[in-house]
Amino acid sequence: MSDNTEKSNRGRSGQENLKDIIESLQAKDYIVSYETDYRDGYKGFDPKQFFFQYLIEYENKEIWILHSTTSIRSDRMNIQQWNAEHLKRLNGYIKKAYVVYPNGLSDQELRNAKNYQDKLEEGIQYSAVDGVVSQSEMYSIVERYALELLGSKGKALAKRGNNFESWVTEILNSTENFLKWKNNDPIKTGFVYDIFIRLVENMDLKKQDVVSINATNDVPRLPSGGKAKTDILVTVDTFDGEYTFTYSCKKTGSDWVSAHEYSADQFVDTLGIDDPGLVVALNDFQTCGTIEKLPKPSYEALSRRLSAYNEKLNKWVLGGIGGQGDPETQWAHNIITYNENTASFKIESIDDYVESLERKGMTGNFGTLFRWTYPSGGLGKRIQLKMKVE
Repeated sequence: MSDNTEKSNRGRSGQENLKDIIESLQAKDYIVSYETDYRDGYKGFDPKQFFFQYLIEYENKEIWILHSTTSIRSDRMNIQQWNAEHLKRLNGYIKKAYVVYPNGLSDQELRNAKNYQDKLEEGIQYSAVDGVVSQSEMYSIVERYALELLGSKGKALAKRGNNFESWVTEILNSTENFLKWKNNDPIKTGFVYDIFIRLVENMDLKKQDVVSINATNDVPRLPSGGKAKTDILVTVDTFDGEYTFTYSCKKTGSDWVSAHEYSADQFVDTLGIDDPGLVVALNDFQTCGTIEKLPKPSYEALSRRLSAYNEKLNKWVLGGIGGQGDPETQWAHNIITYNENTASFKIESIDDYVESLERKGMTGNFGTLFRWTYPSGGLGKRIQLKMKVE
């Protein structure tokens, strides 16, 4: 295969994977529609003179145009600048134009892309292109704007969490990703491939042994009817047998996010607390819901004696370990976090996550890693714990 043919095929792969991302965004109701091969022109001239590969539309009628590339060179970018400039003039609904590259670019192409993006951010040159971003960054930018349009903070948070689980599941189930990884295929660009690689590395998979990878975010509820800590269940078929991996997922724009909601009685039962004073203190906290209103004896009991149960508490809060459900499928032994403020995506075992927070001196309330409060509408009924997301 010639170099030109290989480049052409790689470019086509990147374009198809961007289309997959757009379809995923539409399936999640982040956009209402999209078009391929969007073209327009001035009256009296070629009506198809200016071109971007994709157009997406939001519920407020705003339009963005997207173009995939696997090579960020100034001559190519000048073409996209020209097209973006005139397409925006011709269609007043077009507010943004992005050039999007696959996450699995070569180091040199990645440097080129980031250098170009830096110039845009620093305002060094005039630009009709609003950003040169990776596939995963494009997904996040669209998601963030769509959630802003949703208005209700509660609805936006719930939608973001559920759709994050679905997005990671799609990455794991991507045939393109599996074949690129399994066969070292240089043509395929992959569907947010760098995240896929980090996931298979977390599972310590050896490509020569793996037959298939299947993931689902449709995990059965606990016997009580509550949601299992496992958000994504992965089944890996190998020549040596079948293995399962469980993941809890947290995506947030805040440093602290809700992680746990149970009654004081469930805290006592699951942690095996037989200290009468601590039992009273947990119930007192449930009743008042805040540290400021907590009676002093209960505050002191929680501050001095709860830390003895920290290991059990950490595993239960973060992974459901030791609580209800099937240990094989409903207890999460790994955690995936994404902090939108820092664009930090992390995959760690529960034990490594806890160790990392402890090593950095992270503390919450009562000598635990968590901040203690109560859920909306749950005062006097449940205790809510919030976890740190870096």
